Amino acid sequence: HFPENPSEKNWDNEIVRTGITVNNTLALQGGGEKSQYYLSGNINRINGVMKNSNLTSGGLRLNFSTSISRWFDLGFHGSYSESQQQAPVHVENQINSNPYIYAREYPPISREQINEIPELSGIFGRYDPLDFINKPEPKNKASFMLGGLDLAINFSDYFSFHSKTSSDNSYLTKNTSMLSTSGSNFAGYNEYYQTQKSSLVNLEFNNYLKFQKLDGASNMLFLLGSNEIRLNSTNQFDHNYVESGSETKGTFVDLKGENTRRISAIYSQMRYSYSDYFDLSASIRREKIVNQNGEDLFGIFPSFSAGFWMKKLKPREKAIFSGLKMIVGWGAPGANQFYAINYSASNLVQPDLGEVNRNEPTFNPNYKWEVTEEWNIGFLSTWFNNDMNFKVVYFDRLRKNVSFLTTENIDNRMVSLWNYTGKVFNSGYELELGYKKNFKNFGVFSGFDMQINSSRVLTLGENNIGKIGNFPDYVNLGFPLAVFKEGNAPGSFWGYIDEGIINGDHKFADLDGNGLINENDKAVIGNPNPNFTYMLNGGIIFKDFDLTLALSGASGGDIFNVEKSVIESTGGYNNRSITMKNRWSEANPAGELNRVIMTDPNKNNRLHSGMVESASFFRLNRIEFGYNIAIIKDYKTRAYLSAYDVLRKNSYSGGLPVFNGINNNRGIDYGITPLFSTVMVGLEIDF
Repeated sequence: HFPENPSEKNWDNEIVRTGITVNNTLALQGGGEKSQYYLSGNINRINGVMKNSNLTSGGLRLNFSTSISRWFDLGFHGSYSESQQQAPVHVENQINSNPYIYAREYPPISREQINEIPELSGIFGRYDPLDFINKPEPKNKASFMLGGLDLAINFSDYFSFHSKTSSDNSYLTKNTSMLSTSGSNFAGYNEYYQTQKSSLVNLEFNNYLKFQKLDGASNMLFLLGSNEIRLNSTNQFDHNYVESGSETKGTFVDLKGENTRRISAIYSQMRYSYSDYFDLSASIRREKIVNQNGEDLFGIFPSFSAGFWMKKLKPREKAIFSGLKMIVGWGAPGANQFYAINYSASNLVQPDLGEVNRNEPTFNPNYKWEVTEEWNIGFLSTWFNNDMNFKVVYFDRLRKNVSFLTTENIDNRMVSLWNYTGKVFNSGYELELGYKKNFKNFGVFSGFDMQINSSRVLTLGENNIGKIGNFPDYVNLGFPLAVFKEGNAPGSFWGYIDEGIINGDHKFADLDGNGLINENDKAVIGNPNPNFTYMLNGGIIFKDFDLTLALSGASGGDIFNVEKSVIESTGGYNNRSITMKNRWSEANPAGELNRVIMTDPNKNNRLHSGMVESASFFRLNRIEFGYNIAIIKDYKTRAYLSAYDVLRKNSYSGGLPVFNGINNNRGIDYGITPLFSTVMVGLEIDF
């Protein structure tokens, strides 16, 4: 019952439209000798390229500073913004909610075709991309409020006391929905509705004494202070479903959690520079983390950097080779922010499994912060009277206390446990090249950045020798997609090695030689990290005309196209990719893709190396042409024509591989909306 010929319908015309963006900003600024202010407001509206996707946002901002007397300065800054979004795509699981994914697959089987096949009724009909576009999607709302108060007491021209207090508050209500097959033999499907409400309140207090003196060729700065961050976050996560063909409703997941944390620190910083010869900086920070559960953590984090000018152009001198500076540094940053929510779960209901009462927290009270130690050494050279600069830096980083999961057998029950004993080594080069030159009626500027790096796991800790770790963010059907394995890059892809199609089925490598293909035959099948990445931007200005461009790219690295486990699957009722026209069958024994059979006896859908593709790409991000028009006297008016993503070169079948994962993972594609080439015409008027 698999359709042999896809529909000729142009789905782009059905689900894609011309996007419109309107940004409106009004700003006022002014002041006198002692006081200055800045007030602005904005309202923005975006009608997305995909139909029924819209974003409305707006906000206010106020900055004010005043010198009350020679000895006392006071400042205030505050802002409030709010946004509302409507989108048919469920960000966390685009395979089950993205209209464009279904649009590039085989279209749904018509109702006329499935009337005579009762077991298919209600399955294929739901895969019409327009179902996602036209379905009323709940709106997501978010609001952000920032504020702070700064004061300074000036004891002398060199010595002062500063106090800075800031508050960061955010509130999010997120409503999404998706579809997923479920029930016996996938004979039904569930429509899931997810609601998430979260809030974050972050308070920071920073007080320090400052000594700064400029004396001829010498410039000295010294800080001694204390810093405290108080974090309180809450999260409520409800996941409900309605089973097809019935009025059955239930709660799939109901999670509530709260996390509090306080980071206290005392620190000192010193910077010193002497004319055209050298500059030095050093700092030391002692931190204490007060945990809501478990023991408090303590740490001391020093850092040091220095630069020495081996040659520097003197005033009014001219030279092709203008200057050379050596740069060295070492440092251990403080504790990373840790936003783990202490969830307690109740009413955990799964289809076909019934209710599971669970109240244990998913938060590990014995965590450690991850610490990075970094060395770097490099050179900065300037050329052509300092118009061009070139910088190259070598770095190596040692990450300690890296977190990962291991699966342990405890009382004949497999349990996932957190570990904080990993070590990762990362090294590479950073290169920067820039040029800027102004002539009488002509100006040119350009910048080029490149990073070359490699990363590998050194150890999982003494208690985990020979084990393989994984990460909770990338688990499919209970199996890890990315692993934390000694000798490999963190987040390396994990699966079976595909040796080709034989009689319609994948032949997987039998690594242990026992004649069975099971978990023991899995291996590292890809590295998500590119060998190097680069960015180039530049432009020219001639009188009232300007032309700018920006491009980027990467070489090496892989993408794990997990979407293929659905759209090129052997069994199940899912739609298939257009590439499945070249599947194996008795009529097409030379087919390069696996056969189609509901039961999938060979388990062709398991994650394997055939789903790993090259992540190398070249992309022209933007090219823009502008012209300043003298429409209104004394006001700047600029017309422009911009084109985005008009040139792309890559071999990845899932689109442009420019997205990254989170935490220790990257390069895993569950199905994403491809980037569109976009042309924008606009007019900027500054009143």
